[in-house]
Amino acid sequence: NRRVPEVWLVNANGTGAHRLTSPEMAASGSRWSPDGATIAVVSRGNIFLIPSGGGSAKQLSHHASPVGDIAWSPDGSAIYFVATDPPTAAGSARERARGDMVVLDEFRQRHLWRITIGDANETRITSGDYTIAAYKIARNGKQIVVSRRPSPLPIDTDKMEVWSLNA
Repeated sequence: NRRVPEVWLVNANGTGAHRLTSPEMAASGSRWSPDGATIAVVSRGNIFLIPSGGGSAKQLSHHASPVGDIAWSPDGSAIYFVATDPPTAAGSARERARGDMVVLDEFRQRHLWRITIGDANETRITSGDYTIAAYKIARNGKQIVVSRRPSPLPIDTDKMEVWSLNA
Protein backbone atom coordinates (compact mmCIF):
# COMPACT_ATOMS: atom_id res chain seq x y z
CA ASN A 1 0.00 0.00 0.00
CA ARG A 2 2.64 2.50 -1.03
CA ARG A 3 3.84 4.03 -4.25
CA VAL A 4 7.27 2.76 -5.39
CA PRO A 5 8.49 4.74 -8.40
CA GLU A 6 11.02 2.98 -10.62
CA VAL A 7 12.87 3.69 -13.86
CA TRP A 8 12.48 1.20 -16.70
CA LEU A 9 14.08 1.21 -20.15
CA VAL A 10 12.12 -0.13 -23.13
CA ASN A 11 12.77 -0.08 -26.88
CA ALA A 12 10.61 2.22 -29.00
CA ASN A 13 8.81 -0.82 -30.43
CA GLY A 14 7.83 -1.96 -26.91
CA THR A 15 10.29 -4.84 -26.60
CA GLY A 16 13.29 -5.34 -24.33
CA ALA A 17 11.85 -3.78 -21.18
CA HIS A 18 14.19 -3.93 -18.21
CA ARG A 19 14.22 -2.19 -14.85
CA LEU A 20 17.12 0.17 -14.13
CA THR A 21 16.26 0.92 -10.50
CA SER A 22 15.29 -1.35 -7.65
CA PRO A 23 12.18 -0.88 -5.51
CA GLU A 24 14.47 0.11 -2.61
CA MET A 25 15.86 2.98 -4.69
CA ALA A 26 12.45 4.71 -5.05
CA ALA A 27 13.44 7.03 -7.91
CA SER A 28 11.66 10.38 -7.83
CA GLY A 29 13.13 12.00 -10.92
CA SER A 30 15.40 11.00 -13.79
CA ARG A 31 17.18 12.64 -16.72
CA TRP A 32 19.21 11.27 -19.63
CA SER A 33 22.76 12.54 -20.09
CA PRO A 34 23.28 14.53 -23.32
CA ASP A 35 25.18 11.61 -24.89
CA GLY A 36 22.56 9.05 -23.77
CA ALA A 37 25.12 6.90 -21.94
CA THR A 38 23.94 7.66 -18.40
CA ILE A 39 20.72 8.31 -16.54
CA ALA A 40 20.77 10.58 -13.49
CA VAL A 41 18.18 9.55 -10.90
CA VAL A 42 17.09 11.29 -7.70
CA SER A 43 16.60 8.80 -4.90
CA ARG A 44 16.59 9.20 -1.12
CA GLY A 45 17.29 12.92 -1.60
CA ASN A 46 20.50 12.49 -3.63
CA ILE A 47 21.62 12.02 -7.23
CA PHE A 48 22.63 8.59 -8.52
CA LEU A 49 24.12 7.76 -11.93
CA ILE A 50 23.10 4.59 -13.78
CA PRO A 51 24.61 3.40 -17.08
CA SER A 52 21.83 3.41 -19.69
CA GLY A 53 22.69 -0.16 -20.66
CA GLY A 54 22.02 -1.25 -17.09
CA GLY A 55 24.30 -1.81 -14.15
CA SER A 56 24.81 -0.61 -10.62
CA ALA A 57 23.76 2.84 -9.54
CA LYS A 58 26.61 5.05 -8.27
CA GLN A 59 25.77 7.80 -5.78
CA LEU A 60 27.03 11.15 -7.06
CA SER A 61 25.77 13.67 -4.50
CA HIS A 62 25.87 13.68 -0.71
CA HIS A 63 24.02 16.96 -0.22
CA ALA A 64 23.05 18.24 3.23
CA SER A 65 19.36 18.56 2.24
CA PRO A 66 17.25 16.67 -0.32
CA VAL A 67 17.87 17.63 -3.96
CA GLY A 68 15.35 17.91 -6.79
CA ASP A 69 14.65 19.33 -10.24
CA ILE A 70 17.84 17.95 -11.82
CA ALA A 71 19.13 18.94 -15.28
CA TRP A 72 22.31 17.99 -17.11
CA SER A 73 24.63 20.68 -18.43
CA PRO A 74 24.62 20.60 -22.25
CA ASP A 75 28.18 19.22 -22.36
CA GLY A 76 27.37 16.48 -19.81
CA SER A 77 30.08 17.55 -17.37
CA ALA A 78 27.73 18.58 -14.56
CA ILE A 79 24.23 18.29 -13.18
CA TYR A 80 22.27 21.26 -11.86
CA PHE A 81 19.74 20.85 -9.05
CA VAL A 82 17.75 22.80 -6.49
CA ALA A 83 17.87 22.15 -2.76
CA THR A 84 16.53 23.84 0.32
CA ASP A 85 19.01 25.46 2.64
CA PRO A 86 19.97 23.03 5.41
CA PRO A 87 18.35 23.72 8.78
CA THR A 88 20.26 25.67 11.37
CA ALA A 89 20.96 24.04 14.73
CA ALA A 90 18.12 26.07 16.27
CA GLY A 91 15.81 25.12 13.39
CA SER A 92 16.62 21.42 13.81
CA ALA A 93 15.88 21.64 17.55
CA ARG A 94 12.51 23.33 16.81
CA GLU A 95 11.62 20.64 14.24
CA ARG A 96 12.47 17.83 16.69
CA ALA A 97 10.39 19.47 19.46
CA ARG A 98 7.37 19.89 17.15
CA GLY A 99 7.34 16.33 15.85
CA ASP A 100 5.01 16.15 12.86
CA MET A 101 3.47 19.60 13.37
CA VAL A 102 4.07 21.97 10.43
CA VAL A 103 4.30 25.75 10.83
CA LEU A 104 3.35 27.33 7.51
CA ASP A 105 5.20 30.62 7.81
CA GLU A 106 8.55 29.01 8.70
CA PHE A 107 10.46 27.89 5.65
CA ARG A 108 13.92 27.47 4.19
CA GLN A 109 14.82 28.96 0.82
CA ARG A 110 15.58 26.77 -2.23
CA HIS A 111 18.69 27.56 -4.25
CA LEU A 112 20.39 26.37 -7.42
CA TRP A 113 23.49 24.16 -7.24
CA ARG A 114 25.83 22.43 -9.70
CA ILE A 115 27.69 19.16 -9.14
CA THR A 116 30.47 18.09 -11.50
CA ILE A 117 30.39 14.51 -12.75
CA GLY A 118 34.14 13.86 -12.62
CA ASP A 119 34.84 14.77 -9.00
CA ALA A 120 31.37 15.32 -7.43
CA ASN A 121 32.34 18.88 -6.47
CA GLU A 122 29.22 20.87 -5.50
CA THR A 123 29.01 24.60 -6.20
CA ARG A 124 26.21 26.85 -5.02
CA ILE A 125 25.00 29.02 -7.92
CA THR A 126 22.42 31.23 -6.18
CA SER A 127 22.16 32.63 -2.67
CA GLY A 128 20.08 35.27 -0.97
CA ASP A 129 16.74 35.84 0.65
CA TYR A 130 14.64 34.34 -2.15
CA THR A 131 13.69 30.89 -3.40
CA ILE A 132 14.27 29.37 -6.84
CA ALA A 133 10.96 28.19 -8.28
CA ALA A 134 12.31 26.93 -11.63
CA TYR A 135 15.30 27.22 -13.94
CA LYS A 136 16.37 26.48 -17.51
CA ILE A 137 19.89 26.11 -18.88
CA ALA A 138 20.66 27.66 -22.27
CA ARG A 139 21.58 25.23 -25.06
CA ASN A 140 25.13 26.61 -25.15
CA GLY A 141 25.42 26.11 -21.37
CA LYS A 142 26.57 29.68 -20.75
CA GLN A 143 23.36 31.19 -19.35
CA ILE A 144 20.73 30.05 -16.88
CA VAL A 145 17.30 31.60 -16.61
CA VAL A 146 15.77 31.32 -13.14
CA SER A 147 12.39 32.27 -11.79
CA ARG A 148 12.59 33.31 -8.19
CA ARG A 149 10.25 34.67 -5.56
CA PRO A 150 10.55 35.93 -1.96
CA SER A 151 9.58 32.59 -0.41
CA PRO A 152 8.29 29.13 -1.31
CA LEU A 153 4.92 30.04 0.24
CA PRO A 154 1.94 30.03 -2.16
CA ILE A 155 1.13 33.64 -1.23
CA ASP A 156 4.36 34.76 -2.94
CA THR A 157 3.62 33.10 -6.29
CA ASP A 158 2.49 36.40 -7.82
CA LYS A 159 5.80 38.03 -6.80
CA MET A 160 7.80 35.89 -9.24
CA GLU A 161 10.76 37.45 -11.05
CA VAL A 162 12.76 36.08 -13.97
CA TRP A 163 16.52 36.53 -13.94
CA SER A 164 19.33 35.54 -16.30
CA LEU A 165 22.61 34.33 -14.79
CA ASN A 166 26.01 33.36 -16.15
CA ALA A 167 26.43 29.63 -15.73
